[in-house]
Amino acid sequence: MPFYNYEKQPRQNRDPKHAELVRLLVEEIRLGEAGKGPVIMHEQLQGSDRLHVYVIWDRWDSVRDEHRAAAILDAYKEHFGEEIMQRVSIALGLTQEEADAMGIAPE
Repeated sequence: MPFYNYEKQPRQNRDPKHAELVRLLVEEIRLGEAGKGPVIMHEQLQGSDRLHVYVIWDRWDSVRDEHRAAAILDAYKEHFGEEIMQRVSIALGLTQEEADAMGIAPE
């Protein structure tokens, strides 16, 4: 199995649509179920304060995986604050097709 070194990208190398994606995600989080945008699911792990966050949104189609996660984390930080954002151990942005392939769907 190949291993890769991970290097966090500086902010200037983020997707050009980053700020807009974060703004839209924050708006959808605020709207809750009344929103018409992405499906946002967060799962609290049993016996832990860790969160897994899944955002199913076809706008991710042209966005690289690492940029998707960065937008989700920044939206969580903006809406919920640094402390909650730090609890997110998985931030996964998926298109509907990708979510279907992985069996991820709201209950």
